[in-house]
Amino acid sequence: MLIHELMYCCCLFSDQCYKNGRFYDVGESVKDNCNECICQDDHPFSDHVSWSCTRHACLMRRDMVETINYGQYGWRASNYSFLHGLTLADGIKYRLGTFQPSNQVFSMSALKSHHEDSLPESFDSRQRWPGLISDIRDQGDCGSSWALSTAAIASDRLAIGSNGRIVKTLSPQHLLSCVGGSNNSCEGGNIDQAWGFLRRYGGVTEDCYPYQARTDQCTIPKLSSPDICPSGRVFKEHMKFKMTPPYRIRNDEHTIKKQIYENGPVQAIFNVKEDFFVYRSGVYRHVNTVTNLPQSYHQTGSHSVRIIGWGVDYSNGFRTKYWLCANSWGPNWGEKGYFRILRGQNECDIESFVISAWPHLPQRLHRYQSKRKRRSLDENTVKEILFGTRNK
Repeated sequence: MLIHELMYCCCLFSDQCYKNGRFYDVGESVKDNCNECICQDDHPFSDHVSWSCTRHACLMRRDMVETINYGQYGWRASNYSFLHGLTLADGIKYRLGTFQPSNQVFSMSALKSHHEDSLPESFDSRQRWPGLISDIRDQGDCGSSWALSTAAIASDRLAIGSNGRIVKTLSPQHLLSCVGGSNNSCEGGNIDQAWGFLRRYGGVTEDCYPYQARTDQCTIPKLSSPDICPSGRVFKEHMKFKMTPPYRIRNDEHTIKKQIYENGPVQAIFNVKEDFFVYRSGVYRHVNTVTNLPQSYHQTGSHSVRIIGWGVDYSNGFRTKYWLCANSWGPNWGEKGYFRILRGQNECDIESFVISAWPHLPQRLHRYQSKRKRRSLDENTVKEILFGTRNK
């Protein structure tokens, strides 16, 4: 496996290296996936030359894709050209970007459904609320999943909570540039701080503050409104949308499903391992392809996504339950930007930390949101969220 990745090759002539139909002089280099190889003398007193290559763990690996596709794991893998040439460390740094919650945040009391209602075998938020669920975004080479997933959940809940009367795409760049605190913008951030920002100051729309996939200076005042948006548009009154404090959802299937079914998508943090990057289709479960490889191949990271539904897959002759999730790597990854992951077994910790929030709505729209809250939660919990006494 490593021989292919590091591009070892024989040199046919004593003073040149050879690769892929071309000869290279001493000192010339060539890129092989995420590694760089330099043609050099074997020894100062030798007439032979050879390739000297770096030994990085690459994000896209042919042997990993073949191992997954030749096995019967219930999902298919693929090499992606837009991820080719990156190291695994690059992928973790620039394609994820959500910090693990602090002990204080992780220990916040979780909400459990009090009604064991029967729910359908499969559910997709896009079908229940057509036109109200955010499209797939591409975070680019920026560790901003914390901002994109939060903005998307807030947008979805705003549209659903207002019964389709307020359909806005909230700006992840606003969070990326302005949240501050311990967040490092494109090098990762905390979703609890993103939600705290939306609760205190509100978020502007994508039209006002377009996503740039880079660290940028904040140009929206927290406590006042600018005359002009960063996009050049005139800033209109009531263009900031606030959210309630987030609430944690108990990590059992029924409670998570009920929240999605009644209120819309939820946000989940999970552990991304090396094989997730090559997911193409099917129901993902981790396949260990690095047991005998160096430690650099064992790196993992945290990522946040939206869970928008669930279902059951019967394609391999087995009944496999899954969560339907929206990723932020663009529509060319996975199943048009979405992925399915094993449900009910806390695969890669997907069920360990699930949260969501409700929007602050104009008084005239409160009746829609209040009905949803009271169907899902007990009265005391509703009051805590409505009056801001939870997670200040």
